[in-house]
Amino acid sequence: MKRIMIRGVAVLLLFTLIFLAAGCNKNGSESKNGTNAGAPSKREVLRLPIALEDSVNPYLAKSTINHSLTGLLFDSLYYVNGNYSTKPQIAGSETIEGLKITVTLDSNKKFSKGSYITAQDVEYSFSLAKQSEYYAPLVSNIKSAKASGSKIITFTLGDNDAYALASLSFPIISSGTDIKNKSYIPLSSGRYEIKDENGIKYLKPNAHCKDFSSKSKKIELVNITDSESIISSLVIGNIDSMFNDLSAGHYERINAGTKDVVMNNFIYLGINRYKGSLSDKELRKAISTIINREKIVNEGFKGYAKETFTPFNPDWYAVAAIKQPGKDANIADAVKYIKDNKPKAILRLVVNADNEFKKDAAEIIAKALRDNGIDVNVEALAFKGYDSAVKAGRYDLFVGEMKLTDNMNIYPLLNNRDETYASFQQLHDKTKNLQEFIDDFYNELPFIPLCYRKGITAFSRDIAVEVESLQNDIYKNIGQWYLK
Repeated sequence: MKRIMIRGVAVLLLFTLIFLAAGCNKNGSESKNGTNAGAPSKREVLRLPIALEDSVNPYLAKSTINHSLTGLLFDSLYYVNGNYSTKPQIAGSETIEGLKITVTLDSNKKFSKGSYITAQDVEYSFSLAKQSEYYAPLVSNIKSAKASGSKIITFTLGDNDAYALASLSFPIISSGTDIKNKSYIPLSSGRYEIKDENGIKYLKPNAHCKDFSSKSKKIELVNITDSESIISSLVIGNIDSMFNDLSAGHYERINAGTKDVVMNNFIYLGINRYKGSLSDKELRKAISTIINREKIVNEGFKGYAKETFTPFNPDWYAVAAIKQPGKDANIADAVKYIKDNKPKAILRLVVNADNEFKKDAAEIIAKALRDNGIDVNVEALAFKGYDSAVKAGRYDLFVGEMKLTDNMNIYPLLNNRDETYASFQQLHDKTKNLQEFIDDFYNELPFIPLCYRKGITAFSRDIAVEVESLQNDIYKNIGQWYLK
């Protein structure tokens, strides 16, 4: 039996094999939300994939398949919406004083067996998040969590964070969970729980989740054991939905219902800016101006990205009213500046050769530079060589990617000797507003923002309602789903 693929690579290859011959254009005549139904459904029970060789414990899970179930099984203190604003979920209220965030839990929230969710459960979940490869970046700025009684917990931050509540979106599991047993299914704190009926696992509505109702009284979980299982399940309708994060950088258009999901995966042009011609910030701005982001999105990422001129997700509520400096910069002025100040040496642009999206984006960038008199060589390196070159500074430019946490933390992309670093600190201690920070960022431009990647949720055309899907809640409105 083939081993379950950890990331979305397998899913992506499978989509390619299944649908290459179908030739359905993303914007073609087929409806993305399944309004053109195929054969009538012969069953009533919805089906989702699960990887039983992996764990459904969110702090042990490795596969994209099982992480896609997390939003259904486990609630968090705060729910992060599609615009990255937060709303209380298990939290009832909070007070923020300096580096302290004190959260009082909603006294009505229970686990699926009826026990109340306590501050001790939150403290335990936080300790697991700190140790988890998947969630550790989210809580990296939270130094400690301490329960006071059963309903109050205080988090201590390492640094000021104006958007810290978005970091309190890690899943809550019971403090009695057997963390050493990956097959153990934790008590649900969310909308659904997993039940076993005659050896078949189902999602069933959590009776103690009082603010949720579901049209489906049970949703069958189909075990995905290998590549062939995914192929056959998708083709013959044994599963009704699955998520592909397109992390492998290649995708063939599919003849199925799909929903694009803007992820918090930031694509940028890294710059070796401390030496040579690229130390000139005006040259960096000019290069940013001549890069056609629309072309990078549509041709490089095949439409599965969303352009940006700031380092932040364009869907983030906080940037909605922000002016993006550089977006309307004068191209003629940029061209002239490059002509008068272009680098004398040939620039080295490195990119991950294993990712077709990024390779195509690098060639688009290189062409824009060459068309304006800047000599550049694109060096597509296998990931190990690419990663080594970037870490060692053996580049002039590189196409990079970073998955930002829900609180839009870009500290890992900044150098503490940059003016932008100090400005970002001021944003979070509230001595500067977001517009002032973005202006400072553009004035220095330590790297060039390009776009944010998308994934896709694919689903059966027999689903009778419009599917909603978010990065942190893949099956967002599944409670309304039913089959035609």
